Amino acid sequence: MKFLFIAPRFHTNFYYVVKTLIDHGHQVDFFVLYQGVSEMHDLVKPISLGYSSIFKWWNGWCNREGGKLIKTQYELRYGFPPVFYFLNLLIKSKANVLIIKDITTSYSILALFSGFLLRKRMIVFTQIPKYRKQRRSGSIKWLWRLFGVYAITPVLGDKIYKNENDNLIYLPFIVPVDKKPRSYFKSEGRITILCVGKFQERKNQLLLLQAVNKLKNNFSLKLLLIGQDDEVDYFSKIRTYIIKHKLESIVEILNNVPWNKMDDYYRNSDVFVLPSYNEAASYSLVEAMSYGLPVLCSNDNGTQFYINQNKNGFVFDSFKVEDLTEKLSQIVSDKNKLIEMGETSKYLIKSFHQPDYFYQKLMELIKTYE
Repeated sequence: MKFLFIAPRFHTNFYYVVKTLIDHGHQVDFFVLYQGVSEMHDLVKPISLGYSSIFKWWNGWCNREGGKLIKTQYELRYGFPPVFYFLNLLIKSKANVLIIKDITTSYSILALFSGFLLRKRMIVFTQIPKYRKQRRSGSIKWLWRLFGVYAITPVLGDKIYKNENDNLIYLPFIVPVDKKPRSYFKSEGRITILCVGKFQERKNQLLLLQAVNKLKNNFSLKLLLIGQDDEVDYFSKIRTYIIKHKLESIVEILNNVPWNKMDDYYRNSDVFVLPSYNEAASYSLVEAMSYGLPVLCSNDNGTQFYINQNKNGFVFDSFKVEDLTEKLSQIVSDKNKLIEMGETSKYLIKSFHQPDYFYQKLMELIKTYE
């Protein structure tokens, strides 16, 4: 069977989905609008479609960011490729199944209507929570009514709520467990805290810096910030805070680390913290768990439900430095507990995030279209 992925870019959370399909003997193509800095293309070389000249003209006329294409939310919502070029490649691909990222973007709508007209089987990847206050998603409902298509989400949400979208299926992010033996506290006995995320205000690295600043006199810590300079002003604030509070000996910043080079940073760290807010879902948190790290994230992160509170990590209030400080201190104050929590993270990955389980469920959904 041949699968065609249609997404804005080849995000790392697609890597093991693609690998699983290839490992099971399927062919895979991948259409993208653009390529990111840290992507890895050893499995499949994405075909970059680029943006339609119509969208480029409209974007410039509206003076969005001076007409530049810089991957803003506006661009990701409304950007689309040259239509006839896209259709031609879609027909030539001869794919049996389309895997489409998102539902309501211009690009995804183009893909859905094209796939429907060509009578393709389709699955949509979304990050709408399965369980939330809003019992029924209008976009998910019309996805079924118009196209008869299932949507997969890695975001469970809070099961105190009900869900009335029968075509919205929860399937968590997948990642293999790191099989190499690991040890902790490699940085001269210090506890290394790892944070991975673009340097954007919503990634909230400043909150983590404030927490580390509060803890630095009581614990031997190192903070490793890995990311990409997305917002110059915000990155400058991070630098300024580090200098002002004399954290240069504690904090290390690395830019644009390729994804395939991240293994050693996960293995050499002891705790993972993602302080971001307005985070639909975070794949780096699952990766950290697969390497045996206790994990902390905010209550405004869709993958917070992968954390078993006080077992493999904590969820904290996204805007309260006191809450993050208190929960981080519970982990770094007891090294034996830290190691135990890291082992629990690995156990959870083995139990709920394995590629074969995902593949089985995906194939069951595809067979319902036959």
